[in-house]
Amino acid sequence: MLPALPPADRAAIVREVVDSAPEQAGATLAAVSTTLGPDQRDRLYDDLGAPEVWALRRAGTA
Repeated sequence: MLPALPPADRAAIVREVVDSAPEQAGATLAAVSTTLGPDQRDRLYDDLGAPEVWALRRAGTA
């Protein structure tokens, strides 16, 4: 479902989920990442301002 949504809608949904459970933010972003293509994932992280994704990319897990 998330891949089919426009980027702004996708970011709003993920932001709500992350904000409602900030202690699970990393796990949430990791789970969402598995459902998106590389360009969609990059756009989502940019929209969310999630700098931790750079560490994941360097580690080869994103």
